[in-house]
Amino acid sequence: MAFGCVARPEWQSCPHGSSGLPIRGGPARATQCMVCSFFKGGRCLLGGGNCTVDQGPGCRTRAVFVFTHLHGWAHNHTVLDCSDACLQDNMYLGVLKVSTYCCRGRDFCNRRRGRTVKKGAH
Repeated sequence: MAFGCVARPEWQSCPHGSSGLPIRGGPARATQCMVCSFFKGGRCLLGGGNCTVDQGPGCRTRAVFVFTHLHGWAHNHTVLDCSDACLQDNMYLGVLKVSTYCCRGRDFCNRRRGRTVKKGAH
């Protein structure tokens, strides 16, 4: 059994000199992510493939929305990829909003967020 620090939510990082809590197994295994430059309607329309993250944050999903006075924020498309510096946030650029989500530890974990939910589905 390997030992390392498991950071608690109230910590910014593990306390200096912490012997840590036991963590089962060794180093984390690589995570495969879906890659797509233009994902819409449940399909990759441009630049499909996959990538692998060995270390770092992991799979990234960036949902792009366009603001209109008639409909408010409407989903336009989603971008899926790998990122070493993925930060979960919302970025506003005029009439565009880009919502970024990060995941790791399960292969193709960014596929689900990129999938479009059909109207009337619960």
